[in-house]
Amino acid sequence: EAAAVVTNENKWNRNGFGGDGAIRTGKYNKEETETVKRAVENYCAVKQISVARLCSECDHKAELKGAWMEIAKELPHRSVQSVYRHGLRQLHPFKRGTWSDEEVEILITSVTQYGKKWASIQTKLNRSADSCRDKFREIDDSYIRGRWKENETEQLKRLIREHLRTDPLADIKELGKMVESQHIKIPWSTISKRMGKRSRLSCFKKWQKMTGLFSASD
Repeated sequence: EAAAVVTNENKWNRNGFGGDGAIRTGKYNKEETETVKRAVENYCAVKQISVARLCSECDHKAELKGAWMEIAKELPHRSVQSVYRHGLRQLHPFKRGTWSDEEVEILITSVTQYGKKWASIQTKLNRSADSCRDKFREIDDSYIRGRWKENETEQLKRLIREHLRTDPLADIKELGKMVESQHIKIPWSTISKRMGKRSRLSCFKKWQKMTGLFSASD
Protein backbone atom coordinates (compact mmCIF):
# COMPACT_ATOMS: atom_id res chain seq x y z
CA GLU A 1 0.00 0.00 0.00
CA ALA A 2 1.41 3.39 -1.00
CA ALA A 3 2.31 5.78 1.80
CA ALA A 4 0.22 8.93 2.10
CA VAL A 5 1.87 12.06 0.78
CA VAL A 6 2.32 14.64 3.53
CA THR A 7 2.43 18.16 2.12
CA ASN A 8 3.44 21.36 3.87
CA GLU A 9 -0.22 22.36 3.83
CA ASN A 10 -1.47 19.41 5.84
CA LYS A 11 1.57 19.53 8.13
CA TRP A 12 0.43 23.06 8.94
CA ASN A 13 -2.90 21.67 10.15
CA ARG A 14 -1.27 19.02 12.35
CA ASN A 15 0.78 19.41 15.50
CA GLY A 16 4.52 20.01 15.61
CA PHE A 17 5.22 16.28 15.56
CA GLY A 18 3.10 15.72 12.45
CA GLY A 19 0.23 14.10 14.35
CA ASP A 20 -3.40 15.02 13.77
CA GLY A 21 -5.16 13.37 16.70
CA ALA A 22 -7.04 15.25 19.43
CA ILE A 23 -6.21 18.73 18.13
CA ARG A 24 -7.71 21.35 20.43
CA THR A 25 -9.37 24.47 19.01
CA GLY A 26 -10.79 27.61 20.55
CA LYS A 27 -9.47 30.22 22.93
CA TYR A 28 -6.02 29.79 24.48
CA ASN A 29 -5.82 29.74 28.26
CA LYS A 30 -3.17 31.63 30.22
CA GLU A 31 -0.92 28.59 30.61
CA GLU A 32 -0.97 27.88 26.87
CA THR A 33 -0.17 31.50 26.06
CA GLU A 34 2.80 31.45 28.42
CA THR A 35 3.99 28.17 26.87
CA VAL A 36 3.91 29.70 23.38
CA LYS A 37 5.82 32.78 24.53
CA ARG A 38 8.43 30.67 26.31
CA ALA A 39 8.83 28.35 23.31
CA VAL A 40 9.35 31.32 20.99
CA GLU A 41 11.90 32.90 23.32
CA ASN A 42 13.80 29.61 23.64
CA TYR A 43 13.80 29.07 19.87
CA CYS A 44 15.08 32.59 19.27
CA ALA A 45 17.79 32.17 21.90
CA VAL A 46 19.05 28.98 20.23
CA LYS A 47 18.95 30.55 16.75
CA GLN A 48 20.39 33.83 18.08
CA ILE A 49 17.68 35.98 16.53
CA SER A 50 15.25 38.45 18.03
CA VAL A 51 11.59 37.65 18.62
CA ALA A 52 10.70 40.65 16.46
CA ARG A 53 12.71 39.23 13.55
CA LEU A 54 11.09 35.82 13.86
CA CYS A 55 7.61 37.33 13.84
CA SER A 56 8.36 39.72 10.98
CA GLU A 57 10.36 37.46 8.66
CA CYS A 58 9.21 33.88 9.31
CA ASP A 59 6.93 33.88 6.25
CA HIS A 60 9.53 34.85 3.67
CA LYS A 61 13.01 33.97 4.96
CA ALA A 62 14.31 30.53 4.00
CA GLU A 63 16.41 30.20 7.15
CA LEU A 64 13.28 30.54 9.29
CA LYS A 65 11.29 27.91 7.41
CA GLY A 66 9.94 25.35 9.84
CA ALA A 67 10.38 27.60 12.87
CA TRP A 68 6.76 27.35 13.95
CA MET A 69 6.65 23.59 13.45
CA GLU A 70 9.48 23.36 15.95
CA ILE A 71 7.87 25.83 18.35
CA ALA A 72 4.51 24.03 18.12
CA LYS A 73 6.04 20.86 19.59
CA GLU A 74 5.61 22.50 22.99
CA LEU A 75 1.83 22.39 22.49
CA PRO A 76 1.15 18.98 20.88
CA HIS A 77 -2.61 19.38 21.32
CA ARG A 78 -2.65 22.48 19.06
CA SER A 79 -2.05 22.67 15.31
CA VAL A 80 1.05 24.41 13.98
CA GLN A 81 -1.14 27.01 12.28
CA SER A 82 -2.96 27.73 15.53
CA VAL A 83 0.29 28.19 17.47
CA TYR A 84 1.67 30.39 14.68
CA ARG A 85 -1.35 32.69 14.65
CA HIS A 86 -1.58 32.91 18.42
CA GLY A 87 2.15 33.55 18.70
CA LEU A 88 2.03 36.40 16.20
CA ARG A 89 -0.99 37.96 17.91
CA GLN A 90 0.82 37.87 21.25
CA LEU A 91 4.34 38.82 20.21
CA HIS A 92 4.29 40.81 16.98
CA PRO A 93 3.74 44.55 17.45
CA PHE A 94 1.14 44.71 14.68
CA LYS A 95 -0.78 47.94 14.37
CA ARG A 96 -4.43 47.71 15.39
CA GLY A 97 -7.47 49.95 15.17
CA THR A 98 -8.95 52.13 12.44
CA TRP A 99 -7.39 51.98 8.98
CA SER A 100 -6.27 55.25 7.40
CA ASP A 101 -7.08 56.10 3.77
CA GLU A 102 -3.38 55.77 2.96
CA GLU A 103 -3.25 52.25 4.42
CA VAL A 104 -6.31 51.21 2.42
CA GLU A 105 -4.66 52.52 -0.74
CA ILE A 106 -1.47 50.57 0.01
CA LEU A 107 -3.55 47.46 0.68
CA ILE A 108 -5.41 47.72 -2.64
CA THR A 109 -2.17 48.40 -4.54
CA SER A 110 -0.43 45.45 -2.87
CA VAL A 111 -3.25 43.03 -3.70
CA THR A 112 -3.24 44.28 -7.30
CA GLN A 113 0.51 43.71 -7.58
CA TYR A 114 1.01 40.52 -5.58
CA GLY A 115 -2.39 38.89 -5.31
CA LYS A 116 -3.92 37.83 -2.02
CA LYS A 117 -0.60 36.89 -0.42
CA TRP A 118 -1.51 38.17 3.02
CA ALA A 119 1.66 36.95 4.76
CA SER A 120 3.72 39.16 2.44
CA ILE A 121 1.30 42.09 2.45
CA GLN A 122 1.26 42.24 6.25
CA THR A 123 4.91 43.30 6.27
CA LYS A 124 4.13 46.33 4.10
CA LEU A 125 1.42 47.59 6.42
CA ASN A 126 2.52 46.28 9.82
CA ARG A 127 -0.97 44.82 10.09
CA SER A 128 -1.55 41.11 10.67
CA ALA A 129 -2.33 38.89 7.68
CA ASP A 130 -5.82 38.25 9.09
CA SER A 131 -6.41 41.99 9.47
CA CYS A 132 -5.29 42.67 5.88
CA ARG A 133 -7.49 39.89 4.53
CA ASP A 134 -10.55 41.04 6.46
CA LYS A 135 -10.09 44.69 5.51
CA PHE A 136 -9.78 43.82 1.84
CA ARG A 137 -12.91 41.71 1.96
CA GLU A 138 -14.69 44.59 3.68
CA ILE A 139 -13.88 47.00 0.84
CA ASP A 140 -14.05 44.48 -2.01
CA ASP A 141 -17.00 45.34 -4.27
CA SER A 142 -17.75 41.65 -4.77
CA TYR A 143 -19.04 41.42 -1.19
CA ILE A 144 -22.32 42.79 0.12
CA ARG A 145 -22.04 45.22 3.01
CA GLY A 146 -24.58 46.66 5.39
CA ARG A 147 -27.83 45.32 6.80
CA TRP A 148 -28.48 41.60 6.42
CA LYS A 149 -31.65 40.49 4.64
CA GLU A 150 -33.84 37.88 6.26
CA ASN A 151 -33.01 35.24 3.64
CA GLU A 152 -29.27 35.82 4.19
CA THR A 153 -29.67 35.42 7.94
CA GLU A 154 -31.58 32.19 7.47
CA GLN A 155 -28.93 30.90 5.06
CA LEU A 156 -26.20 31.66 7.60
CA LYS A 157 -28.12 29.85 10.34
CA ARG A 158 -28.59 26.85 8.06
CA LEU A 159 -24.88 26.67 7.18
CA ILE A 160 -23.86 26.89 10.83
CA ARG A 161 -26.33 24.17 11.82
CA GLU A 162 -25.04 21.98 8.99
CA HIS A 163 -21.45 22.45 10.12
CA LEU A 164 -22.38 21.61 13.71
CA ARG A 165 -24.53 18.69 12.51
CA THR A 166 -27.45 19.72 14.67
CA ASP A 167 -31.21 19.76 14.24
CA PRO A 168 -32.21 22.04 11.31
CA LEU A 169 -34.43 23.98 13.71
CA ALA A 170 -31.97 24.18 16.63
CA ASP A 171 -32.05 27.52 18.44
CA ILE A 172 -29.08 29.67 17.39
CA LYS A 173 -28.52 31.12 20.86
CA GLU A 174 -28.38 27.62 22.33
CA LEU A 175 -25.91 26.63 19.61
CA GLY A 176 -23.86 29.67 20.55
CA LYS A 177 -23.67 28.48 24.14
CA MET A 178 -22.64 25.01 22.95
CA VAL A 179 -19.90 26.41 20.70
CA GLU A 180 -18.61 28.57 23.54
CA SER A 181 -18.64 25.87 26.21
CA GLN A 182 -17.08 23.19 24.00
CA HIS A 183 -14.56 25.53 22.32
CA ILE A 184 -15.83 24.56 18.88
CA LYS A 185 -14.15 26.29 15.97
CA ILE A 186 -16.42 27.48 13.17
CA PRO A 187 -14.64 27.74 9.77
CA TRP A 188 -15.77 31.25 8.86
CA SER A 189 -13.79 31.30 5.62
CA THR A 190 -15.72 28.23 4.44
CA ILE A 191 -19.02 29.68 5.64
CA SER A 192 -18.24 32.91 3.76
CA LYS A 193 -17.56 31.04 0.52
CA ARG A 194 -20.83 29.15 0.82
CA MET A 195 -22.71 32.38 1.55
CA GLY A 196 -21.32 33.74 -1.70
CA LYS A 197 -21.56 37.48 -1.14
CA ARG A 198 -20.76 37.95 2.55
CA SER A 199 -17.21 38.24 3.86
CA ARG A 200 -15.75 36.06 6.59
CA LEU A 201 -15.74 39.01 8.99
CA SER A 202 -19.34 39.92 8.15
CA CYS A 203 -20.50 36.34 8.84
CA PHE A 204 -18.56 36.23 12.10
CA LYS A 205 -20.00 39.55 13.31
CA LYS A 206 -23.52 38.45 12.39
CA TRP A 207 -22.97 35.28 14.44
CA GLN A 208 -21.86 37.38 17.39
CA LYS A 209 -24.95 39.55 17.06
CA MET A 210 -27.30 36.55 16.80
CA THR A 211 -25.82 34.75 19.80
CA GLY A 212 -24.36 37.53 21.92
CA LEU A 213 -21.31 35.30 22.35
CA PHE A 214 -17.75 35.10 21.11
CA SER A 215 -16.44 32.05 19.28
CA ALA A 216 -13.03 31.32 17.80
CA SER A 217 -12.54 32.31 14.17
CA ASP A 218 -10.45 30.33 11.68
